Amino acid sequence: MRDDLLNSTFVLSGLRFHPDRMALLYKDFIMTLEDSSTYIWIRDKGVVIGKAEGKVAGLQESILNLRTARFGPPSESDAATLAGLTDPGVLSKIVVHALTAADWSDLLMRGHS
Repeated sequence: MRDDLLNSTFVLSGLRFHPDRMALLYKDFIMTLEDSSTYIWIRDKGVVIGKAEGKVAGLQESILNLRTARFGPPSESDAATLAGLTDPGVLSKIVVHALTAADWSDLLMRGHS
């Protein structure tokens, strides 16, 4: 019960206090917190979200590099269009067609086909 209360207090304190201050407190009960099922759930959820965001960012970066090599630097509009694409399936299709597309518009259309 004591450990659960400490863990809950620590997690909720993060809503009010700066992360640097929380990091100092975290060092004192790292073992208690890491045994918490709530902490493990929050951590695992963060890992899943981080991996998904990293995959999208990597695909977007690949598309930008391939697009720049084929068609030159993107306009602000093209860069904004790419930043708005967050579906890994669509982005993967665009990467596959990046070397054969006639132009940027063709590349985007192939991603949605």
